[in-house]
Amino acid sequence: MKKDYSEYKHTDYEKYNIARQSNSYVYYDFFINFASFDPDSKLFSIKVDRVNEDLSMKEAIDEFEELERSLREVRPDILSDEDIADYEQSRVEGLEKNRALREHFSAKYNIDWADSDKYFQDLMDEYEIKKEEPLHNVLSGAVIDLQIGEGILDFIYADFKTPFNESYGFVSAFDNVIKNSEEKRHIEFNEKPEKIYNCNQENVEMFFRYTDSKLFIENIANASLYSAICPPVFLKENLPVEGLKWYYNYLITLQNEYKELIEFCFDEDFYPEVMEKIKPAERYYLYKIIHNQPLTIQREEYFSYSRSNPNGKILPIHLSQEDFLSRVMNEYEPTEQHKEFQKKYNLSNAEMEVFCRFPISPNTSYKFRNIRKALELEFTKMLEQDIRFKKCKRCGKYFIMKGNYNTNYCDRIADGETRNCQDIMALENYKKKVADNAAIKIYNKYYKRYSARVKAHTILENDFKKWKYQEMTKRNECMDGKITEEDFINWMNSCFPNRNRKH
Repeated sequence: MKKDYSEYKHTDYEKYNIARQSNSYVYYDFFINFASFDPDSKLFSIKVDRVNEDLSMKEAIDEFEELERSLREVRPDILSDEDIADYEQSRVEGLEKNRALREHFSAKYNIDWADSDKYFQDLMDEYEIKKEEPLHNVLSGAVIDLQIGEGILDFIYADFKTPFNESYGFVSAFDNVIKNSEEKRHIEFNEKPEKIYNCNQENVEMFFRYTDSKLFIENIANASLYSAICPPVFLKENLPVEGLKWYYNYLITLQNEYKELIEFCFDEDFYPEVMEKIKPAERYYLYKIIHNQPLTIQREEYFSYSRSNPNGKILPIHLSQEDFLSRVMNEYEPTEQHKEFQKKYNLSNAEMEVFCRFPISPNTSYKFRNIRKALELEFTKMLEQDIRFKKCKRCGKYFIMKGNYNTNYCDRIADGETRNCQDIMALENYKKKVADNAAIKIYNKYYKRYSARVKAHTILENDFKKWKYQEMTKRNECMDGKITEEDFINWMNSCFPNRNRKH
């Protein structure tokens, strides 16, 4: 029985989700990323999905192309010399763009590229590929370390509007081209369904949709870390404008939500009489109640084991660094009990030695596929770790409070400036202190007076230099309240009494 939804009314929470989830125009869950947390260092470590690249997908693409040839009778294009030249130029330009983006992200975040570089180089060696291909996403396979809270701040202060406006004009023109030719290809677009033969076909076609979508959203996605590692896929190639608008509204909706959340949960000036003694985690609970949102949040958590280098002095298994090195560096000398254990559980000599010498640690990681889940994960981890935000009294932006160090200003360098707010305000406060201090005013007055006498040769240069040293001592005494302003003035007048005599 067909159902009529024309009178269906969405709940507030349904409306909330609609603006934050994939739809028929755009898919937000394409990349699969993993994150882990270190409660001691307060670090949030992200391993970016590395699957969505030509090298990673090569076997799947080869299988897809074989299906195209055998079942769908699609023949590969024969490239002309001109096509080959264009491809080579595009490859070189892509590599240069990769390098520029890599520098851009490296300047903003702590990124380890080693595993990613090795992974793609190994694939090139395996497939005997001589020329390096540019990555569709330069962060594919990278490991990114952030202090908990940095990812959220990076996202809420990202400028998505400027690149969106730039892309919208281009996409609109592209959209008009498609619409003008759509009548000629009406059957192809609307009436002839595509036959699907297997799962791999769907995966590869989704990958191709992603690479096509990159043309429209790359600059927007690269405006923040989370948007860069959770890129969208436009699902309707004949309606890219609709996909772009949905994507932009999705970003702005999440931005506004987390700006509101940070103010509600962390801002000390937000209803201070009400919130003064309320912890951020309690505030978040109240926020959920007020907005009729579920109090339960689901995460995809993974428990695993790994042998890794010690992070700091203590390993996750609570093994000291000294004990760790002792186990690793000492030779394995099995006792009779070792041999008995090995025999009982059918372990090889190598397996037994590896187990005894090399510690293995349990790891907990979390999977996230979209920006919403990344923000949600980091925000709730902030509440668990009691991480605090504070609004900078100069620039008005929030920053992470570190330890017990209390400051009203952030260490962020704004666009067009060379110093952060802390340094700028320290200098301004010093200048203000100096300008308002009576001892400084007295000093400046007499310094100018006696400096002029030096130029007029009524005071010797050497006498003036000796006076400057003595004067600074007296000035500091006056600033500290050890002598009065009157005493300071009297001393100044006594140094070089007025007299009309040339030396």
